[in-house]
Amino acid sequence: MKPIKQLPIKESLNELESIHKNCSSFLKPRIQMFIILSEEPVITKSQLARRLDVAYNSISKWYELYANGGIGKLMEVKRGKYRNRNGNAIGFSPDIYNAIERRHKIEPFQSYVELHAWVKDNHLPGIKYSTLIKYLGMYFGETLTVTRILELPIKESITDLQTIHARCLPRIKPRIEMLMTLKQNDKMSRLDLANKLNVSYGSIIKWSGIYREGGLEKLLEYKLTLVITPEVFTFIEKQFEQNKFQNFSELYRKVSKNYLPNIKYYTLHRYVHRHFKGELDAAKALNMPIKETVQNLQDMYSKCSAERKQRIRMLMLLKANPSYTKMELANLAGVAVGSIHRWCRLYKDCGLNSMLEMKVRGRKRLQLPTEVHSMIAKKIRHSPDMNITELHDWVTSFYKQGMTYNKLYRYVRRHFNVAPNLNPNGRMTDNNTLSKVA
Repeated sequence: MKPIKQLPIKESLNELESIHKNCSSFLKPRIQMFIILSEEPVITKSQLARRLDVAYNSISKWYELYANGGIGKLMEVKRGKYRNRNGNAIGFSPDIYNAIERRHKIEPFQSYVELHAWVKDNHLPGIKYSTLIKYLGMYFGETLTVTRILELPIKESITDLQTIHARCLPRIKPRIEMLMTLKQNDKMSRLDLANKLNVSYGSIIKWSGIYREGGLEKLLEYKLTLVITPEVFTFIEKQFEQNKFQNFSELYRKVSKNYLPNIKYYTLHRYVHRHFKGELDAAKALNMPIKETVQNLQDMYSKCSAERKQRIRMLMLLKANPSYTKMELANLAGVAVGSIHRWCRLYKDCGLNSMLEMKVRGRKRLQLPTEVHSMIAKKIRHSPDMNITELHDWVTSFYKQGMTYNKLYRYVRRHFNVAPNLNPNGRMTDNNTLSKVA
């Protein structure tokens, strides 16, 4: 990479070191950059950025500032929009703070969002919410507190709300519970209400705003494209009651075919998890009967190999608690949930012996009939000068089942180790040596 373009530095090294010593920590990397450039004029921007632990673009920016205005331009610091030049970070003029304090005493703000809207309308149209909260905290500290009491007049009676709560969808119930709680206690804050209903703070703000603008009818509205209808809710409920729930894929096919053609899989999955958690846990329970006794399983566990111990441990866990789900078993046994699924299927279909059978991984060995094996042995004995290619052509002329060149080569090496050696590029010899084919 090319070195940085040389720039005449007017200040001497001693002057730069003196400025570096007396300036603020924010400006020190800028002065340090020119100290390094005075000592190493051929250094690159990337090397400077690594030495100073700053961004590459910062090097370019400081270089340009010094080139355009010298050390004075380099030392300039732009202050924030609402920060005073005397260094006191009170932000706004005292008149604005006094106006906020007077308004809060006469009519307390219900939330900082309301306070922010009032300041924008009356004093600072372009003020950001985060900026306002920062400077209010600096100026007032804890003297200005917004209680966030939710003042929402509820028109309906508590009896009407209870009737609606009993009939509405599960996802609408927290909204009605919010109205019932406010009807009984009209001095609750939004945060306390959110904690009591176990919902988010933003949901309380959203629902109270909907009720204030459109009443109960607006609060009970829902979008069919995003929310399960009451008809579908009843259908899912019956699937669990009648033990017809098999898996999410089957349930999704039924719902999308008969009720909601445009519903997405993850929408239904999330909905069932939220509103049918107890039924779902019961449906997911394996409830697989284990024929072996606890003593038999313990004896097998102590004698079997490490690979089989995990499978026996799964059976012991199910014997102790048949209501375990596959996911819970996987976590307890320390294996993948796919392994639990495979082992349970083997146990149900073929029993314990099939489940404990360990398949040997790797290449499948070639097994030849006895008569073919004898014929190959005679051929090798009577034709010691035949190479492996000629032997393969001869064998495949009468036996072609799975007989590849490589398999035959490994078969001869494995079963005729006392016979002359074989090599794909050489001929068989009687003295275990190889002669290259011309």
